[in-house]
Amino acid sequence: MEKIDKDQILFYAFWLRRNEDESNIGYGVNKKLFIFGIIMTILLTVIVALLLITNMLSFIKYFLIGFLIYQLMFFILLNKHIAWFEVNNFGEPINLISKGFLAPSIIKNRSPISKKRFLQEAKHEQK
Repeated sequence: MEKIDKDQILFYAFWLRRNEDESNIGYGVNKKLFIFGIIMTILLTVIVALLLITNMLSFIKYFLIGFLIYQLMFFILLNKHIAWFEVNNFGEPINLISKGFLAPSIIKNRSPISKKRFLQEAKHEQK
């Protein structure tokens, strides 16, 4: 079995899209990239808020244009790191559909919904 680095573990989406054939589709991204995206979003929100407070209106339009270009480039680059997979009703990956060439090759079961399934199975075994 292929060894996996801790940084390669995917973050899975809580909300899943339902396909036409009633199968669920989920996605995951690299852990470091996910955290970087959150930090950048918070940082840029704070900068925009400070600009609005200080009333630097002439600078804001140039900043927002740069921000939109940055976001577009980020999401284009992010596509290389996303893995799409079919998931069961508990949000756990079953089948890899497609992945970007920088996405991890192994999809580990690190779904946030797994705890729910564990509790359901534990109740079922007690009966």
